[in-house]
Amino acid sequence: MRGKIYLTFCLLLVCSRVSFAQHYSIFPKFDDTPKVKELAKSITDTISKDSIKVLAIHKWIINNIDYDDELLEKEKNGRGFNIRKPDVFTWKNGLKDPTQVCSAVLKNEKALCRGYAFLFVALCSHSGIYADVVVGNVKDSTISKDETGHAWNIFQINKKWYLCDPTWDASLIKNPSPFEELKSPFENLPEEFLKSRCSIDPATQLVDNPQTLDVFFGKAVATNTAKLNFNEILNAEKGLKDEEKLFRKSTRMYNFNPNEYLGVCSLLYYYGSKIDSYIYQYFSNNKYINSSKTIDEMTNKALPLKKEMLRLAEQIKSNFNKVLPLIDKIKDTQYGVGINKNLIVKSMQQFYDEEKSLKSMYVQLETHRKNHPHPTK
Repeated sequence: MRGKIYLTFCLLLVCSRVSFAQHYSIFPKFDDTPKVKELAKSITDTISKDSIKVLAIHKWIINNIDYDDELLEKEKNGRGFNIRKPDVFTWKNGLKDPTQVCSAVLKNEKALCRGYAFLFVALCSHSGIYADVVVGNVKDSTISKDETGHAWNIFQINKKWYLCDPTWDASLIKNPSPFEELKSPFENLPEEFLKSRCSIDPATQLVDNPQTLDVFFGKAVATNTAKLNFNEILNAEKGLKDEEKLFRKSTRMYNFNPNEYLGVCSLLYYYGSKIDSYIYQYFSNNKYINSSKTIDEMTNKALPLKKEMLRLAEQIKSNFNKVLPLIDKIKDTQYGVGINKNLIVKSMQQFYDEEKSLKSMYVQLETHRKNHPHPTK
């Protein structure tokens, strides 16, 4: 029964997270293969100044990586690539793990925006420069339709943050425009950048008064007057572990615009991951206990784990209570996430019943130990 509940709940979580579990901007793990390291070394090893390293990396990418029009068509014929659609950032070319992206880009010498953005971060990282991927939308009649998802970068040099869009710049190299001049990454002013590209994470817009996507697309009037200290936020997140950074970014996006799909799903993914992890640990411990052949063996195994298992149970319940209001924001059929709230609630109720059974078992084992202070080995 316990295994069935665990499997049922995990399958539900997998279904609910399939669209955003692979979200590369929230939880990126960049390629660490020798090929990427060697490329970074060949580009920047003889350069001492970080600013020149960035220019060299940017120049190499936009001159050597072509836009993958064929892959774009495949994605359009599949589910597309739209920040407000269910399949946002799913991998249509067999790349299920973001760690494979850079290697594939270098092998094919082609990429979509995510590939450009990943490669920029990977090369910067191996060159001692902090960079990150930014996800948002673009509006430019010469490049894309309204509300098309896009990815670009932020990076930091000498404590100052900058914006860079290798995809956009590569297109200007291949197809020069009389209306737009190719700029150095250090010439991209955030206010100008925001006219054509809007990040969903307000901090990575690099402006004091960030705007929502609805304001960006002219569907709403800006009402936000509170200033955002993006420097403080981004600097604080640089040294964080991936999990904590994920939580902070997700919470920030959700608080900035609770109606925006990505913020909701990112938080749902975060808490869902926590529940998944805790349930796995919980039942792993329980399985270990139940492998005992005698009640004395079970007592010796179970009682030391009691505190840990009860802690895990409380963590599961706590995170589930945070998931419920997020699930309420997404209909069962909306975005294709496959969430069925009733099934998840039913599964959690089964878990609660199992927890009661566990507590009852502990009472019996403690009584047994009390009556048998020297259990047989």
